[in-house]
Amino acid sequence: MPSSPPRPRRPVGIVLALLAVPTLAGCGLIGHKEPAWAFDETSGLYYRPGVISQSADPVREQLPQLEGVGSVTATDPRMTDPDAWFAPPAPDDELWQAVVELESAQVAGLLEPAASDGGAGAAAPLTDDQLREKLVPTLDEAPAACPDGWVDVTAALAAPDTSNITTGGDMIALAVACPGGTQLVVELRDM
Repeated sequence: MPSSPPRPRRPVGIVLALLAVPTLAGCGLIGHKEPAWAFDETSGLYYRPGVISQSADPVREQLPQLEGVGSVTATDPRMTDPDAWFAPPAPDDELWQAVVELESAQVAGLLEPAASDGGAGAAAPLTDDQLREKLVPTLDEAPAACPDGWVDVTAALAAPDTSNITTGGDMIALAVACPGGTQLVVELRDM
């Protein structure tokens, strides 16, 4: 029986390494670095400078009663240091802050429950500076000036039979709108 010529041998390690590089790069393990987290002393939150989302999907998911959502400027800060390691169970501190553009009539509708009770038991409106203290620096410039103050609209956004939970199940930590304006500012925390 004639013998066939020897086949060239390919080093298996090199072939596997060449196959692994695109896979690891696709997973973000090679060649992709997440923006560094910074701590904002004023809000007490960790955030990624310059990382902004303009997707309206989280607004539609958590606050489906809002119709005609215009532009959205959002970011996802954290209450705990994202670079620190926590023994399981890790704290569930996912949240997002957003400035949402709405039609002026819809903002007026959100403000109706606060106005209908004459403001009884409601917190005093936030000044522009007080609102910015609650937001991470990434969103500092997103809210327009509100001369009459930002009014709490949590009651208008809460799911039925709750005081501060959205239809999507997140806790409303902040929900304010400007009378006569077109913006809603929210901070929702994952529950």
